Amino acid sequence: MKKAIVLFLLMGTFCCAGMAQDKIVTVDGDTVLCRILDVSAEKISYERRLNDGRTVGRFISSDRVSEYFRESQLLPERERTSRESRRSFFSLPSRPFRLGIEGGYGHMLSSFSDIRNSMSYVSSETADQYFSDMKNGIHLGADFHLLLNEYFGIGAKYSFFSSEAELNEQIPMPSSVSLYYTLSQKENFYFNYVAPSLFFRQWLDKDRRFALNETLSPGCLFFREELRSDVYSANPNVLVESRQFAGSLDVSLEYYLSPYLSVSANAGAFYAKIKKTKVSYVDANNEVQTQSSENDKPIDMSRLNLSAGLHVYF
Repeated sequence: MKKAIVLFLLMGTFCCAGMAQDKIVTVDGDTVLCRILDVSAEKISYERRLNDGRTVGRFISSDRVSEYFRESQLLPERERTSRESRRSFFSLPSRPFRLGIEGGYGHMLSSFSDIRNSMSYVSSETADQYFSDMKNGIHLGADFHLLLNEYFGIGAKYSFFSSEAELNEQIPMPSSVSLYYTLSQKENFYFNYVAPSLFFRQWLDKDRRFALNETLSPGCLFFREELRSDVYSANPNVLVESRQFAGSLDVSLEYYLSPYLSVSANAGAFYAKIKKTKVSYVDANNEVQTQSSENDKPIDMSRLNLSAGLHVYF
């Protein structure tokens, strides 16, 4: 009798162990008992044991899944934590490469007070418009990342910003007679930025249609300023160049149109300060002169970006 009880308990234990398996519930209400191997944004890979003892691997599209349960969800907290800690960090999704482009608007945060004070020869309204045009421009960008898992990736980022300001003002000449001349001046800013990048993603819904992403990228800024003035200026044409450390932090809300295509709304903060510059100009003898300088007070070139993006996964 005791042997029968022991045998019964052992059989019950094995039965319970056999029942402790994963489960997928489809949108049609069907239940698939299996062992889940991998879960990605577009599919769930799993394997099933057939009646003849063979094990076959299959997958189901994520849009066909209502919910799923893994065996680890039923384990005690201590055992579940132990199993999860043994999972490999490098768990590449089925489409591990992410390529994106974006375009939109950029606004520089600096007041350019020092430069503004030097333009006392123009009216306040003209100066306001000039610096407003200088601080606002177009923002373009591209990035490429390798996703090491569903939540983290590494890659590279490129961004471009350009703004333009133009001045046409009648300036009184230093004379006893009321004489004026028209000062014509055009200034262009160009920012080219390249950097290694870290990509972070958090899913916002169980269907994995929406995600919140953050991108952190410290890198190198290539700055170029072109100033063109008329013949009344001491230096009619001036070129200012600089190469500086910079950094950017971007946040985006991404919507997946399909497993391989998504769109996003992006907001970013770009940090840069210009300290060392190389200035080139044409002197009175029509010869190009170049000199390097270092500003006592670095010029703040930081800005905010707003853009829309398109991303491809492959």
